[in-house]
Amino acid sequence: GIRWEIIEVPWAFAHLKVLTETIPSLRKKKPDIILSHCLTANIICALFWRFTSAKACFWWQHDEGISSYFIRFGKIPFLLSTQIIAVSQAVKTYLLNQYTLPSLKIKVIPTGVDNYNCVDKTVFRKILAKKYNARETTPY
Repeated sequence: GIRWEIIEVPWAFAHLKVLTETIPSLRKKKPDIILSHCLTANIICALFWRFTSAKACFWWQHDEGISSYFIRFGKIPFLLSTQIIAVSQAVKTYLLNQYTLPSLKIKVIPTGVDNYNCVDKTVFRKILAKKYNARETTPY
């Protein structure tokens, strides 16, 4: 499978740790793929992933604009991501309407899948590694 690791990102975007710890930590880990999973991490990773060894950066969008936090950044971080993953069609529609993003850039992948445990994670990791030319190692 694909080796993966969680890197914690401070919640306060203006926090100095973002610049002094998170970005250097990403560079040091030499990731092949970055999958960010929360608001602050999405923005940081979208803006800085090209300064790492990553070949792709996925933005995982969970809400339909409940927070107005994104608006101050505009659509630039979205466009800098390789792919945007929306957890529902409603989230995709929101992103299309609010930020006039290209529809092909947004893929809907619901998180509430009942048969998640039936998904062969090894096969999924191999497909992802092949598609993005990533190293294939075991997760730790």
